[in-house]
This record gives sequence, C-alpha cells and structure tokens, in this order.
Amino acid sequence: MHYDLRLEKDGVLKSWAVPKGLPPAPGVKRLAVQTEDHPMEYLKFEGTIPKGLTAEVIVVYALGRCEITKDKKDGFYFRLHSPQISGEYRVHNIKNKDWLMERVDRPQFDWLHEHIEPMLAQSRKEVPVSDDFIYEVKWDGIRVIVTLDEDKITLRSRNNIDLTAKFPELLIADKSFRGTCGVFDGEIVCLDEKGKPDFKEVIHRMQRKVEGDIQRAMKKSPAYCYL
Repeated sequence: MHYDLRLEKDGVLKSWAVPKGLPPAPGVKRLAVQTEDHPMEYLKFEGTIPKGLTAEVIVVYALGRCEITKDKKDGFYFRLHSPQISGEYRVHNIKNKDWLMERVDRPQFDWLHEHIEPMLAQSRKEVPVSDDFIYEVKWDGIRVIVTLDEDKITLRSRNNIDLTAKFPELLIADKSFRGTCGVFDGEIVCLDEKGKPDFKEVIHRMQRKVEGDIQRAMKKSPAYCYL
C-alpha cells in the first residue's frame, strides 16, 4: 500500500509516489518519488487496474484545490484545501526523482496528541433494521484508545490513563499496522482456553506495576486488542 500525490500544473498532473503518506506535522519528513505526469482524468479515477497476477486498487482519499505558495531553487511550497486535508507543505528535490516532503503548519486538530474520547454505545429498545447500521462484538475487557505515531504505539484508557507499559506485546507496530500514524478505538482482552474474554485476567494485567510482574503476567495471560 502506498499513497500518490497529484498536483495540477499546465493541464497535467505532476505526480509523486509517497510510500508513507503526507507528513502529519512539522518535523516529520517523508520521501516522495516523482513519477510520470498523469492526465487530468486521474484526479477522480477510482477502480482496479489488473497487473499480471495481482491488481492495483486505486481509491481517491482527498480531492480539492491546490495553490503554489512559494517557488524555490530546488523545490516549492504548496497549500492544499479540501474537507479531508488542509495545510501547507514544502517539497525539496534531493536527487533525481527523490524529493523530501514536510508539513509547514500545525494540523487543524492534533489527533495524535490530543485526548480522544472513545465511541460509546447508546441504548435502544429495538435493534435498528437499516443498511445505515453496522454491528460490533462487545468484548469484556478494557476500553482503550490506541495512538500510532511514526511506528510508536501509545495505549490510553477511556479516562486517559496511560496503559502503554502494561501491555508490551501490543506495541509491535510493524506487525500490527500497515500505516504509520492514526488513532484507533479498541478493547484489550485476555482470553481463556475456550477463546472467551476473561475480565479478571485483563484487570490483573492492568494492575501490574513492576517490570518483572508485567513480563510474567504477559506470558501467563497474553493480551489481545480488537479495534
């Protein structure tokens, strides 16, 4: 999975492949590899392109207006305006088709560092029958907000208590996520021999404070997080 950035200039789309996506905040630099110019139709194209034994699925994530705010010798500054992404970025050519990209301004809302409330359920007397509803399994565990920030994972309870050190087995970002940043709503559980959640065990895990106790509890009752 990767991201493409396409900016209109002189009737064509100047295009870059950005493997990790646009940088979320100042100080984060991302590689952007310039590719061939694309026709304007690619601004709104979505679909599947067959490629030998595999297929490439293209989805438009953000679409809006772009303005070049400053030209430099080896790069330029640009600002994006869309419901999904608004902000100013700069790109700098480092060698041939390789560019470095960085966000200039702070994001409108810093999702990675603000306190985010989990989505809470509401009671109904009847089960809604509509295509507008989806369901989720209610796991008997600890509600948690998972923050992924440049391969670093932080776990916080719904009361904003930091639980990161309590569950070291849940901190392996490269085996858990295909993205590099994001905020996820989930539930941490410990399972019994039948695969059912054991609430007492997960509470026991949460109450461990000493590193040795945490490691022993992890081996005895490993935790799982369902997002």
